[in-house]
Amino acid sequence: MRDSNIFYRVADSEVPFTELFCNLMSYQVFRNSVFEKIIGEKYNCKYLEYDDFSTQFRLPNQYGQPDICIKNDDIEILIEIKINNSALTKNQPVNYLNHLKTQNKKTLLVFIIPPKYSHKETLVSRFNGTPDCNYKIITWNDILNDLKESGIHDINKIISEFTNLLTSWFNPEVTTFNPVEITYMFSNSIPTILEKLYAIVDSTKDATAPICKSNKGQSREYGLNFQNKDGEHFLYFGVWNDFWQKHDKPLIYGVHKDYPEKVIERFCRNHKTKLIKMDSWHMTWFDQVDFDDPSIIIKTIQAELDDLKDIA
Repeated sequence: MRDSNIFYRVADSEVPFTELFCNLMSYQVFRNSVFEKIIGEKYNCKYLEYDDFSTQFRLPNQYGQPDICIKNDDIEILIEIKINNSALTKNQPVNYLNHLKTQNKKTLLVFIIPPKYSHKETLVSRFNGTPDCNYKIITWNDILNDLKESGIHDINKIISEFTNLLTSWFNPEVTTFNPVEITYMFSNSIPTILEKLYAIVDSTKDATAPICKSNKGQSREYGLNFQNKDGEHFLYFGVWNDFWQKHDKPLIYGVHKDYPEKVIERFCRNHKTKLIKMDSWHMTWFDQVDFDDPSIIIKTIQAELDDLKDIA
């Protein structure tokens, strides 16, 4: 997850998440999109300014401390955020509503909850026991769907990361298997193939030591980083799962954009008819026929090293 979302472990509890959510209101396009869902047409969100927002605002008369308060001369909105199944406090929501009744302006209390919030029935019951109040209960999926429909997550990287975070928490992709995959999963084919691929990598390490460093600890790859005498990388060889899934190439070698420029130029020139660029890498691969004799793979990597090491 860390390599796929910049908010990994940054906003995994309600206080830091609230700060993140509130900070995103600095983007007017985000503010408008979210609050059209939250407050609807009755409260014109276009008149809300970022300066109207505050977090952990303590209400007078011991009425509690909602997560977000939006307040100006015309409106006061209190927002309580739940991202897990945390229980309601004694102030939620009744005392929040009691406070809003003292305000001579448009008011609204909003609870944003997970789709399967276990205390929803209690929350609804408390609202129903407080007549003449303006409130809304919405889920994070409501906001998520609105963000996706608006398209703003496609034009702003930060909003895109936030949208992806909500998706991973509240609407994760369901993993399914087709019949062929299930058949392979309950055979020894996959682990046997992986063990053999890893054995080729290990044999290459033994044949090329000490100029390589193992990269086995990475969850998405099993490979070797070859280094020059100063410890700088100049060639990668191994199994990169993401590349394999996308291009059907299980065993690859290549160069990164941060490698020495001369190394990149020579490698790309040598493999220009058989080269794929992915992320910051230029990669080539071994074909099916190469696996008839895995020693050829090791010799190929040794030849590549001999060709590059004088300029690495």
